[in-house]
Amino acid sequence: MTKKERRFNEEALNTDLCDLIEKHSGEMGVPVFVHIVTSFVTNLSMDSAPSEHTGISVMLEAIGAGGLAYKRKENDWRNDNG
Repeated sequence: MTKKERRFNEEALNTDLCDLIEKHSGEMGVPVFVHIVTSFVTNLSMDSAPSEHTGISVMLEAIGAGGLAYKRKENDWRNDNG
């Protein structure tokens, strides 16, 4: 697969995922929707990986690259742990 084809497929997948979020998150709420999707992706990653170590490594790499690298604004309500 060329870089151009991969980019096209990634953009199509992102569009499809956004459509799913729009369709279902209003019915069940965003936190529940995110939990369901995260659980699905985690299980799929672990089931598809050649080993548990590889599955965990791939998930941690994705979290580090996108999730943990995300910086919230200072006044973001999600920073409140109380």
